[in-house]
Amino acid sequence: MIIIFVLIIGVGLISFSIVHYISRLRILKNKIIVEARVVKTRKRIDSESGDVFHPVFRYTVNGYQYETKFSTTSSKYPVDTVINIYCYTKNPKKIILPDHIKTGIVFDAIFFVLGIFLVYKVVTIWWL
Repeated sequence: MIIIFVLIIGVGLISFSIVHYISRLRILKNKIIVEARVVKTRKRIDSESGDVFHPVFRYTVNGYQYETKFSTTSSKYPVDTVINIYCYTKNPKKIILPDHIKTGIVFDAIFFVLGIFLVYKVVTIWWL
């Protein structure tokens, strides 16, 4: 029973990392760079990851104004901060902050490798 649970977790980690990576690539491939201003920010204390900040970015794409909330552990986005962000051309509400690109790829790789490891361990235990 626990072997099946571990297998499901492993496959889930692999699937999550692939879907997240493809989504990130889609945004980066079809991106536009726009200037955004932080209009408000909220701080939430999370028992696992500590302080989590939720800055709300306001920006304009093709004459339409958008406000998108982003979650980050960085407090470097106080109100009135202006930065360039990446927007997905087909859905400008989907954004990536420039300093989150490498971090996201690293986490995707870690989840993928961990998933492969769990699946490998289950398969070798099951067949031995």
